[in-house]
Amino acid sequence: MTLDEVKPGERVCILAVADARIRAQAIRLGLAEGAQARCVQVLPGGPVVIQLGQQELAVGRPLARRISVAPAADRGRGRDR
Repeated sequence: MTLDEVKPGERVCILAVADARIRAQAIRLGLAEGAQARCVQVLPGGPVVIQLGQQELAVGRPLARRISVAPAADRGRGRDR
């Protein structure tokens, strides 16, 4: 699934970012492969707000569609709070 399909409250692990240019930008924001995030809010027709560690990021839908994610394992639940 991709980041734009995540529901508020879901915890996900970043699997891949679509291409090298976008991957470099995403890494600067902390969206590296293997990072765990929690979906805070999905704004209708707008960005997906995620929490990575202590920071919240609003990821635009076009970028969110290019980030592959999977449900995060339970053992990492406390890491991103």
